Amino acid sequence: MAMIVGVLRGLDWLIGAIAVGGLAGTAVVTCTAVVFRYGFNAALPWPEEVAGYVLVWISFAGAYLAARRGAHISFDGLVSALPAGLGSLIDRAASLVLIGFLSVISVYSVDMIYRLGADPLETVPIAQGWFMASIPICCAAIALDLVVGLVQRSGRR
Repeated sequence: MAMIVGVLRGLDWLIGAIAVGGLAGTAVVTCTAVVFRYGFNAALPWPEEVAGYVLVWISFAGAYLAARRGAHISFDGLVSALPAGLGSLIDRAASLVLIGFLSVISVYSVDMIYRLGADPLETVPIAQGWFMASIPICCAAIALDLVVGLVQRSGRR
């Protein structure tokens, strides 16, 4: 279990770095677009599309980081107001449902990458799959975190 927790900490760092890099890259791309459009009166065709696709990575990386910190919206007050056994059961059931949901998203997103991932973006020759890859990677990472949480909570009975 300690090794898996270490893997999650490594993922925290890696996915956090990807999110920060994506945010910084988007800022640079957007500023470049503004300079070219208004400074040189020559609009670039690619910045809006690239920034939009990088936003996919930022969003899914942020979802993972929020899940790891327990920062997603939840009904903790409701669950904690229930009797201990029932609250624990609901918490575990919610985790299992979410793991199932994330698994479905991962499977379908891998299929989407298989079908469309080699297609380039409209304005630059970058395969769409590089941006789509954030979906199964981050969903699997969130599911791993949920599984680890379930195992840790079951050991505390």
